[in-house]
Amino acid sequence: RYEQQGSISTDVSIGFLEEAWGEHRDSTGRRWKRIIDVDACPIATEKINEALPAARKEFRTSTPALKHLLLRHTTRNGVTSDAQQWVTEDVPGLGPFLFRAGGFFQNNSSILPTFVEHVVEHA
Repeated sequence: RYEQQGSISTDVSIGFLEEAWGEHRDSTGRRWKRIIDVDACPIATEKINEALPAARKEFRTSTPALKHLLLRHTTRNGVTSDAQQWVTEDVPGLGPFLFRAGGFFQNNSSILPTFVEHVVEHA
């Protein structure tokens, strides 16, 4: 269980702790972490981890080279890598929420009910 003051706790263990950024910087001075390829991501959904091998292959072989890789999973649409695709997620207590796959929305759907409850309670 991960808890931080002012945050919402969850019983879902994601096996992930934030690390220090270090001193890797690009030509503009921005700090970056080195990219590490993984077979599966412990904080991703099972469906995203299943789609990862094919997406990784497409990313590595695309011409022109892709600059980033997006895998968005929603309960209604499955997994997409198209940032412009409209997708729908069912938000407990509120209904369907339509957004672009590349837009910001709660990525960890396992905490979505608790997250929405917290926002509605404090709104």
